[in-house]
Amino acid sequence: MEHRRLGRTGLRVSSVGLGTMTWGRDTDEVEAKEQLDIFLDAGGTLLDTAASYCEGLSEEVIGQLLEQHVDRQELVLVSKAGVRTWRTGERPSAADASRGTLLDLLDISLGRLGTDHLDLWLVQVPDATTPMEETVDALRIAVASGRARYVGVSNHPAWATVHAASPFTEPAVWPVAELRPRPGDVLLADGVGTDGGESWAPPSEKTMRSTTARVWRALRR
Repeated sequence: MEHRRLGRTGLRVSSVGLGTMTWGRDTDEVEAKEQLDIFLDAGGTLLDTAASYCEGLSEEVIGQLLEQHVDRQELVLVSKAGVRTWRTGERPSAADASRGTLLDLLDISLGRLGTDHLDLWLVQVPDATTPMEETVDALRIAVASGRARYVGVSNHPAWATVHAASPFTEPAVWPVAELRPRPGDVLLADGVGTDGGESWAPPSEKTMRSTTARVWRALRR
């Protein structure tokens, strides 16, 4: 499997990542172990999870595999925070990218995973009720404290990614973007302060090329 640098960072990742959204619910620990073994044998390193996946069970399964089966150094471990969930299901999930909630969820994730740091930590969804500056401050604290090596945003539109990048003055903490890109988003965010990105369920290459060309022509007018 091809390995590459993530955007303009020094972080090297496999070109394909393994998602764990169903681990702990539809995928039990035995099946998760089999999936991870196949992925690692193929040369994969990028393992993606989130504090909200299966109400934290996904991270717990990964933590068990890290303790019993896989060396932490074999993985580029990515997790996300910013969606508050409740195990009882009595209240709906809600976006919460406030500084307190993000840092609390980060500590909970590290505890479940049994590690002292994440290779990449992302804000999972936009939160219209929290100022971006407060969210960015949580990302800065995560890097400064050593709990996250790289930080960024997930599922945010390109303009929000650029907004998130603008308060950062040190390249070490410029954010990375993970998104399901709408055509043109990557072009619009590229080269304006972000450190690059990764995508999930992207549009077809033909659709991206066609729409990106239209956006590029519009920008040059």
